[in-house]
Amino acid sequence: MQKGFTLIELMIVVAIIGVLAAVAIPAYREYVSVSYGAAAMQAVSGQVINLQVCVLDAGTCDVINHTIANTSGFSSTPTTIIPNTAAEVSFDNGSCQVVVHIDENGGLVYSANTSNPAKASLQQCKKGAGLS
Repeated sequence: MQKGFTLIELMIVVAIIGVLAAVAIPAYREYVSVSYGAAAMQAVSGQVINLQVCVLDAGTCDVINHTIANTSGFSSTPTTIIPNTAAEVSFDNGSCQVVVHIDENGGLVYSANTSNPAKASLQQCKKGAGLS
């Protein structure tokens, strides 16, 4: 009585693993790429209340301006946000950038862009940010 596997059995196992990898690897890459957009949206969304308070309630812009100045990835237009003035705050995580624009009345408009097409496409950034 012989013990072990035949060459055919081993080849079948290798073929099955190859098929599974061919399906799983692209799905995993898509998942990771889309997650960059979600992470950027989460970072910006966490500051929306501070942004609205700043623009709509005079004299309370210290929190949002401090966050933008001291947190990597954040930027704003104008550089220092002032009350009763439209502004934009963006977060760029090196793959996707999400921008929130607020008008003088507190209205919000979100947009997403890719900052590194090798890691995430524009479509993937928008999908992850929930803007597609």
